[in-house]
Amino acid sequence: MKPFWSFGFELEGMCFERDYDSIKALLKPCSKFSYDRLEGYFITGDNTILIDEELEDLAYSLHENKIEEIIPLEILLGPFELTEEVQQKVTDLIVEIASAGFSSNETCSLHLHLKPAGFPLRSSAAYWSSALLLAYLVESKDYKKFLAYRNYPMWHSHWANPINMIQEYKELKKNFLNNSNLFDSTKPTKYNMRGLFHMHSLGTIEWRGPRGVFDRNPVTYLNRSSATYLELVREQIDFIFSFFETADLAHQSYNKDYELHFRLLELKDVFYKDYY
Repeated sequence: MKPFWSFGFELEGMCFERDYDSIKALLKPCSKFSYDRLEGYFITGDNTILIDEELEDLAYSLHENKIEEIIPLEILLGPFELTEEVQQKVTDLIVEIASAGFSSNETCSLHLHLKPAGFPLRSSAAYWSSALLLAYLVESKDYKKFLAYRNYPMWHSHWANPINMIQEYKELKKNFLNNSNLFDSTKPTKYNMRGLFHMHSLGTIEWRGPRGVFDRNPVTYLNRSSATYLELVREQIDFIFSFFETADLAHQSYNKDYELHFRLLELKDVFYKDYY
């Protein structure tokens, strides 16, 4: 059976110059993946990532007569079709990236994007799916399950705020209930600030919340690896993948108390007809 979901990750972070090439080498095609689209994309110089003073101080103290360069970067992984095998391999790759010295702070995040695999980006069906997920998360209040992991916050007051998510949902609800053809051509809602979960212009639902996954990386701060730290990274990635269970529920569950979600499910066949 063909996988239903397609997903990708954005990893925002930084590394010391000494680790840059090792991290980049992990994104080249390798035998770990059994399909073609496995190469990650590497973007350096992300100006939304701010280097904290403690790391700058460490850069001064690593070598005599030399300041170690700190490189802000973003890594894009995917898109991948979700299977158990792919989930394991992508998790392993992200843990390897951490073990090579990828680090983060509060200005960084690990964003998850997902949509049904059969729906093209920027299609009416993709917008329908992301609207369905946003409506379900807000109306069921299931978004609260993804606010924290083991007391680690998975949201941010500026970059991934639930209040902004709810405001986006309210605008979507008003616009869609006034016009059921809202998804025919363009992204159906505008936003001021992206929230915890966000309808991306690509047609994906974007979870902007996973924060701190690579914070205080021992490779960065102590120049040595830690099995305990890497296991925590793996556990947090597993927590992120648990979101797909909620996404499945959103596509399967009818509840008349969820006004927009219920209306979107009533129109399910309209958006599915060209793809399944």
